[in-house]
Amino acid sequence: MKGVSPVVATVLIIAIAVIASVTVYYWVTPYTQKPQLPDETYHGIRVEACNGTHIEVRNIGFPTIVNQNFSILNSSGSATNFSVFINNLTSTSAGWYYVGGELDSLNSNGVYYISSTEIPEMLFTCYY
Repeated sequence: MKGVSPVVATVLIIAIAVIASVTVYYWVTPYTQKPQLPDETYHGIRVEACNGTHIEVRNIGFPTIVNQNFSILNSSGSATNFSVFINNLTSTSAGWYYVGGELDSLNSNGVYYISSTEIPEMLFTCYY
């Protein structure tokens, strides 16, 4: 009975070891890396409360929101005459802002959107 030559056996052992190492690396790497933080220029807001004429807005992004005008859209996404002007809202802070009238006059069943050119459109509800 003949065996495998020593050269072929060595090549096979090296190939198996490399494949096993790569497999273990790709399997373990996601568990050992730190979670990726959002980009430092991430902009985001959240409407936390509403009383009909004012909304409480929280900056959930990183930079301070300075001199930013936000449009209030009705439940179908159409523009309204209402808007919110936010100046100097630092990261993770919140503030109350006048929307320019009674939101109830839009008759949107309490569902609205807030939108701007720099921050994605966001749904909020307002029942008062």
